Amino acid sequence: MIVRWLGAFGKGADLKSSLYWELAINHEEVAAEPLHGFYVKNGDLDYASSIDHAKVGLILKRSSLIKKFNGDCWSIKQDHKLVKTRNPRASTAHNEAWVRPDYVAIIIKGPISEGAFIIIEEMAAQFNLPILNNRGEIIKKTCSYRCFKKAKS
Repeated sequence: MIVRWLGAFGKGADLKSSLYWELAINHEEVAAEPLHGFYVKNGDLDYASSIDHAKVGLILKRSSLIKKFNGDCWSIKQDHKLVKTRNPRASTAHNEAWVRPDYVAIIIKGPISEGAFIIIEEMAAQFNLPILNNRGEIIKKTCSYRCFKKAKS
């Protein structure tokens, strides 16, 4: 599975704007995280993602993969063109990949608010994408935001 996590690089636009920017604008290539399997985290199954703080992402078709790196990858502007680059001190603990943004689902891997879930439902309907939970299961219409609500302390 390959996932482009929203908010993976820090805070920016709100959730709805971020989803719209990713889904509605034609991007040639983006960076994403290739994931391999599950692990147990706090008693729940979770994807083996090294980006813990991101709770919402977009799953890409496996065929969208351009190139996988052992370490970070990003683009920089040179002569008004985007050029792919990467960290010369590559880490084998974190993988990233260049992909064509061909999204097939929205994934929620952590606790989110009711408002965030409503936004995700609206955007999923607008772009005809299923919503998956952190186990890769499709969320049924009968499932409410309570499946992902923030735990009360």
